[in-house]
Amino acid sequence: MASVQTVQIAAPFLQPQLTVGIVKPDHLNPGTTAVLSVTVANAGNIDAVGLLQITVNPSIDGGTPFGGIALAGLSRRVRIRTGKSATFRLRIKTPAALIPGRYFPLVSVSLAGVDITGVNANEFAVI
Repeated sequence: MASVQTVQIAAPFLQPQLTVGIVKPDHLNPGTTAVLSVTVANAGNIDAVGLLQITVNPSIDGGTPFGGIALAGLSRRVRIRTGKSATFRLRIKTPAALIPGRYFPLVSVSLAGVDITGVNANEFAVI
């Protein structure tokens, strides 16, 4: 007797996931530079191919960009295979317009038309 198995076929989808590292060093003077690692993973069932755009903004509450100030940005074409990830090291420069205080690194990513946002719970200080 032959057995019957059900096969499910999922529609192709792209599902980027974001991991935001810690700003190093975490105490900065205006005009100084720090480094932030951002890892973009592909949890979808198709390769992520296309334009990757990363923007880093300071945030007081971890969810809202502060004052329209961008700390860093990156734009490049990428291919991230299913189940794989790519890590990008961004150089953050604190502008003189950023008032002293504690901020979260708020990262926005657009990958092949899919947008996600992430934040690291560790603040950095502008002194």
